Amino acid sequence: MPLSVQAKLLRALQEHRLRRLGGETTIAVDFRLVCATHCNLKAMIEDGRFREDLHYRINVIHLRIPPLRERKEASAWFMQHFVEAFNRAHPEKVRRIDPRTQEALARYRGHMTHSAEALGITRKTLWEKMRRLGLQAREDA
Repeated sequence: MPLSVQAKLLRALQEHRLRRLGGETTIAVDFRLVCATHCNLKAMIEDGRFREDLHYRINVIHLRIPPLRERKEASAWFMQHFVEAFNRAHPEKVRRIDPRTQEALARYRGHMTHSAEALGITRKTLWEKMRRLGLQAREDA
C-alpha cells in the first residue's frame, strides 16, 4: 500500500472523518477495520515502506491464523463446503468426493501437477475438468 494511501487511512482512523472522491466536504464515519497480511510489517517499517503510526493503530489485536498447508485437518471441511456451494450453483450435483481425490488434494494442498499425478491424470485434464466445473486454481499452482 503506497505511503500516501496509508496517510489517508490513518487520518480516517484518527479523525473518524473522510472526504469522498471528488467531494468538497468531509463526512463523519463510524467503522471497524480488519486487516490481514502475509508481509512482515515490522521489517517494512524499518525499510520505510509502512508507517509506524499506522501500524500502532491497526495492531490492536493480533491473530495468527496458520496457512492451510499447516492445517491439513481443515481440508476435508473446505472440500465439503465447496461441494455444497457447487451443488447450489449448478444443476449437476456432486454427491461426494472420491477418497483418492481427497487424499491427493490434502497431500499436495492444491499443487496442480502433483495432484494430477496422484489422481493418475494429466495436468491438462485436471485443468480442463476444473475449468468445466467453474473451479479456479491458485496463481502459483
